[in-house]
Amino acid sequence: MSKKLHSNSQTDTVAQLQRYSKRAQTYFRELLQRYPLPIFAGMVVCILLSGVLAFTVMRVKEPGGTPVFPNVPAIGADTDIRSVMQTYDALREVSEIQQVIQSIIEKDSLNTADSILLTDALKRFDELQHTQPSTQRNKP
Repeated sequence: MSKKLHSNSQTDTVAQLQRYSKRAQTYFRELLQRYPLPIFAGMVVCILLSGVLAFTVMRVKEPGGTPVFPNVPAIGADTDIRSVMQTYDALREVSEIQQVIQSIIEKDSLNTADSILLTDALKRFDELQHTQPSTQRNKP
C-alpha cells in the first residue's frame, strides 16, 4: 500500500508561486543593472519599429469611389413621408396661429380688425384640429 501524504496543497502552491515571482524579480533586476544601455536601446528600437509598421505596412486603406446608398424604400414608405411632412406643416401653422392669438390677447383694447383676425385664427385652428391625415385615422 501507498503512504498517505499530509500537506496543505493550497498554501504550498501559493508559497511556491511567491518564490518563483521573487526569483524572477531578482533575475530581471540584476539583468537591468548589468545591461541598462542595451535594454534601453532595445526599447527605443521596438518603439520606432512599431511606429514604422503602423504607418506603412498596417495602414488602413481609404475607401475609394462613391458610397453605396441603400435601395429605394418600399411602396408604402412614400405615403408615410408625405404624412409626416403634412403633420409638420400643420404643427408649424398651429404654432403661428397660437402666436397671433397670444399677441391679440395681450393687447389692452381690441378693435374690429383684431376681432376679425382672432375669429379667423380660431376658425383655422379648429379646422387644423379636425383635419387629420387619413393614414392616422385608419391606424389602430
